[in-house]
Amino acid sequence: MELKIEIPKIHCKRTTSEITKDEIYYGIIAVGGKIRDGVFYMSNETTVYSKLSEITKKVKKGKTWRPVVNDHLIEFEGDIEALAVSLVLYEKDRGDIYDRLKEQFEEIIQPERFNWDEVIDEAKDLIIKDVNDNEKTDFADILAAVTTRPTLTPMILGGFLFKVAKKVVKYLRQDDLIGSVTDSFDLNTDGFDLPREYAFRGHKGKYQVGLKVTQLS
Repeated sequence: MELKIEIPKIHCKRTTSEITKDEIYYGIIAVGGKIRDGVFYMSNETTVYSKLSEITKKVKKGKTWRPVVNDHLIEFEGDIEALAVSLVLYEKDRGDIYDRLKEQFEEIIQPERFNWDEVIDEAKDLIIKDVNDNEKTDFADILAAVTTRPTLTPMILGGFLFKVAKKVVKYLRQDDLIGSVTDSFDLNTDGFDLPREYAFRGHKGKYQVGLKVTQLS
């Protein structure tokens, strides 16, 4: 399966400083998967797609632009049922942070350099706890939950991927960070490909960022 993730626009509602113009860049994290017989199957061997954008300079209040680094094409091994996407927005305050983030975005797609097993195990524990709390159940694990209540499968899968993406974002927090947002997409639901928009606030700045997911094959 091939998906495209697009960032149609970034809009500045307020800069982080009243004196100087902003220098804005974003990062994107995407992870997909499915559940079969109570087992989570991640999309690829590298687990996650990650990319850091270029820096847009001289951003002032009212500016809207489409980033150059865009139309992220992600080839998944086989079909997936859900996708979680995290967006992180930064204002370049220090050049060394941008360089460090470039290294970190490369590290998280390398299994030998990033502890994915720990992230996935923690996400599994958190999602079954959430299910039991929300549904007033006492399932021992994911297999018990999806076997007993198959209708919970989309929610469990989306929640699991959501938590994985959120945990990765924590690794990418730096002083330049304006904000982050994570959202999940059920690819079996009509309308998952409709445009979405998210608000980012931090360091006195306010930005709106658009996102659109399209299935290509």
